[in-house]
Amino acid sequence: MCGCLGVLVALILMAMAANHVVRPGVLLVLWPSSIAGIADPSTPLDKIIIATLEIGGNFLLYGIIGMLIGLFFVGSGLTCGYLFLSKRP
Repeated sequence: MCGCLGVLVALILMAMAANHVVRPGVLLVLWPSSIAGIADPSTPLDKIIIATLEIGGNFLLYGIIGMLIGLFFVGSGLTCGYLFLSKRP
């Protein structure tokens, strides 16, 4: 679920960067794998590979963060996963 959120953040930032100036600090904090775009791919295959690395990297990053949050806070009832997985009488 969090990995999908990472892809959504990457797509929103891509769309925003096409029309607006996005500060590099904000971009690198929310989408750190976008640094791969500096490679400036020339062929279509290179562009596909770079886009896969950028979006896939964000998917993995947000997924790992979500997994760690779930592992550390699921017992305390602070995550929504706990609400769905808890057994109620």
